[in-house]
Amino acid sequence: MRDLRYALRMLAKTPGFTLTAVLSIALAVGANATVFTWLKAVLFIPLPGVAHSGQLVTMNAVQGDRNGLSNSYEEYLYFRDHSAAFSGLVAHELMLMNVSDGEKPELVAGGIASANYFDVLQVKPVLGRTFTVEECAVPGRNPVTVLSYALWDRKFHRDGNILGRTALINGQKFTVIGVAPAGFGGVYGGLGQELWVPVMMSKAVGAADDPQRANVQDARAGPTICRAAFRRSQQMG
Repeated sequence: MRDLRYALRMLAKTPGFTLTAVLSIALAVGANATVFTWLKAVLFIPLPGVAHSGQLVTMNAVQGDRNGLSNSYEEYLYFRDHSAAFSGLVAHELMLMNVSDGEKPELVAGGIASANYFDVLQVKPVLGRTFTVEECAVPGRNPVTVLSYALWDRKFHRDGNILGRTALINGQKFTVIGVAPAGFGGVYGGLGQELWVPVMMSKAVGAADDPQRANVQDARAGPTICRAAFRRSQQMG
C-alpha cells in the first residue's frame, strides 16, 4: 500500500507524463484487441453461411516482387475452364457502394461477382434467387442485385415483397432478385459485404477498370481485375 501511495504521488506530480503513459497504454491495448478480433474473424472462425469454408482457397496474381494482386478476368476464365484441381472457381471483387431505397442513401461494402459465386460457396437465398449465367454474359444488360440479410432487414425493413423492387446502387437502378441467408457476408472474413451485382455490371457501379471494351467471345468482357476463390476438389482432400 505504501508503494502504491508513493507511485500515485509521483504520477500526480507529473501530470503530463502520466497522461501520455495512460493514453499510450490505452491505445496499445485497443490496437491489440482490434487486430486480434480481426485475425480471429479471418483466420479462426469459419466464414458464416459458407459450407465447408475450410476447403476454400484464394488465387492472387504476382508481378515481379509484388504479390496479392487481383487477377484479370481473362485469367479467371482460363483457370475456370481448364483447371481440374478445383471443383469450382468464382470471380469476385470488393467495392464500396452507395445504396438507397429511394430515400436516405447508405454507404456499404458490396461487390461484383460471377454467376456461379453463390453456387460454389453453396449459399442458398432465403428469398428469390441468385445470378444466372445469362445475367453474367453481356456487359451492362442485367442490372440485378442480391441483398444481404442484414441490409434487407436494416434498409428495407425485411419487406417480404422486396423481390422485383428497385434499389439505387451508386445512382443506378437495380432490380432486387434475392436475399442471402442471415449471417452470410461474402468471403472477406471480418469485413461483411451487404450486396452483390453481376460481374458484367461493374461499369454501372463505377468499377475502377472498364470491362466493357470488347465482346464476350474474346474472354475480355468481364472486369479487368477480380479476386478468384476456389473450392478444392474432393480428390485433393
